[in-house]
Amino acid sequence: MPFKFIPIVVSVIFLALLWTMPAAARASMVQPVWIDGHRYDAHLERNQRFVATEGEHYEGFFPDDPGSWVRISRLDKGWEGMAYAFGRMHTIGGGERPATFSFSQIEEPPQCGLDHLHGQALITPDSLIGPAMAQAVSANYDTLCADKVDGACLMLELELAFDKQFQDRFAKPKERAGAILNMVEGFYKDQFGIIFDTLSLTFLDSAQDGLFSNTTEAGDLLSDVRDKRAADSIGFLQSDQSIFHFISGRDFNGSTAGVAYVGTLCGGSGYASGVTNALSDNAVTALIVAHEIGHNLGASHDVTQRSECPQNEYIMSPNVGRNVSSFSSCSYESVTSKISSLGTVEQCFNFPADVSLLAANGNPAEVDQGATFQANFRIDYQDAALEKADRIAVGGVIGEGEGRLLGVSFNGNPCTLTGANADGFNCAGVSARTGLILSIEAEAGTLPTFNLLQNATLISNSGEVKDIQPWNNELMTQIALAEIEPIMPEEPGNGGTATETTNNSGSGSGSSNGGGGAVHWMWLLVGALAVASRRRLFK
Repeated sequence: MPFKFIPIVVSVIFLALLWTMPAAARASMVQPVWIDGHRYDAHLERNQRFVATEGEHYEGFFPDDPGSWVRISRLDKGWEGMAYAFGRMHTIGGGERPATFSFSQIEEPPQCGLDHLHGQALITPDSLIGPAMAQAVSANYDTLCADKVDGACLMLELELAFDKQFQDRFAKPKERAGAILNMVEGFYKDQFGIIFDTLSLTFLDSAQDGLFSNTTEAGDLLSDVRDKRAADSIGFLQSDQSIFHFISGRDFNGSTAGVAYVGTLCGGSGYASGVTNALSDNAVTALIVAHEIGHNLGASHDVTQRSECPQNEYIMSPNVGRNVSSFSSCSYESVTSKISSLGTVEQCFNFPADVSLLAANGNPAEVDQGATFQANFRIDYQDAALEKADRIAVGGVIGEGEGRLLGVSFNGNPCTLTGANADGFNCAGVSARTGLILSIEAEAGTLPTFNLLQNATLISNSGEVKDIQPWNNELMTQIALAEIEPIMPEEPGNGGTATETTNNSGSGSGSSNGGGGAVHWMWLLVGALAVASRRRLFK
């Protein structure tokens, strides 16, 4: 049955451009968004998984709807993206003057070409799995995703190529690619806890583009991609088992928009592949890519024979209607069952983790110049799968002339001081776990501040455990250095002596035998003798 996008109009979100600080300096932000005339604050984090693209890509949610998700990109032409909120899927569009953005611009409903390749789609025998996959992590989906890091439990190894036609057809193709991928990932993270580990993202040059057929038959292009991949002819690909998706700017024959093999996740011989015809609307292209990757992950088309998975309502439906917002329960069952059946999950997935560096309570905010002080820091770690990171290493450096380090220890183990002036340190990795303590003893310099920059690094010997929140690995600590007032020597003279006598006398007045009392009576005696002498002199 053909896969069609019925012309629809999705609720439009208007986005206000209220910037409070330079975009490049922001890892997170709260952005006002208008849905149906009402303002909602979207809490957003910068998505750094698509650094090979251009533009700024964000993920987040609306606190007013805990079940919501937002994928939005700030492009040269304005804002663009998707948001699932309050039970509906919305498109996001807006610049300085918010503009309408909807799926209704599609003139001809595109189709998925799966049904034309159904026989080939079933060619996924176990013999396609290479012998290198014998050593493995084997677990079902529920076990793998029992815990999550920032909502993610698995990182799908994904590779993408954008042909010359895509680059020539669309302005700012790298921005466009990032916006599409950001939206596609939103569907998978929300329902499956799957994010993308983009092993390669290639904008084909002329030589690379010439490697592939220039056919406009979607099925023929997919076969060509599979053959080239099986022959190891695609030099920029990093893995034999990753999912490879080819996105083209050419117009496929008929109304076909994309095609992919079904259930080929982690398979060899080039079958874990798919192709998509990029359309003028990025949101529609994102839905097509999500649909075709869904085939690779084991999902077939939704059919009316199963009442819980009707057509026209879900991503894998042959006819996608206005209620498209997620994968159906049928697709969810198919994808999670496929993942559970893998004997070698790590061949096509990596595993998310996070290491963070925080200052402990009680660290000084100010010390005297030249003083010795101590500061403590906490390193936390979390992961989401059976595969664990091996170690965590820490390093740091202080500003030039701001002082020197006297000693550093990481969870009780001494670290190596570096630099001619002991202004840096390296701590060898310790076993990855949470609650590790970093202790620093330092001597303050004579400048106004003591600045310490530190970084914690997650180490995975296999390379399969990856830190998905690198922005909390680094910590800058600034301690104010108070200038010490110099102690001036006392000027000789009566003023100084009188002050000392007064103080001693005061302190001695409360004591029966204090030194201050003796000085007091001595001066009285001298005075009496002087008076007596004058009387004898003038007598």
